[in-house]
This record gives sequence, C-alpha cells and structure tokens, in this order.
Amino acid sequence: MRVEKDPIAEEIKKALAEIDPDSMSPRQAHEAIYDLQKILEGKR
Repeated sequence: MRVEKDPIAEEIKKALAEIDPDSMSPRQAHEAIYDLQKILEGKR
C-alpha cells in the first residue's frame, strides 16, 4: 500500500515547526495565523 503525502499538509507542518509562540508578540502570532490560512487557501 502506497501512501501519498498531502503537499498542503506538509507545508503547514513545516510552517508550524518554525513558529516559536513563546517569543512572538500578539501581532506576530496574528500574522502567523493568517500565513497558515494562506497556505490552506493555496495562495502561498
């Protein structure tokens, strides 16, 4: 059985791994959420 990876899920996992929420300002956290939404919408 072959399992294919979802490229969007992989991109989101990579983006999440790069986030350090303890060092982010509220504005940076807000921007990070919007960046994740852009990935989901395929705009990035």
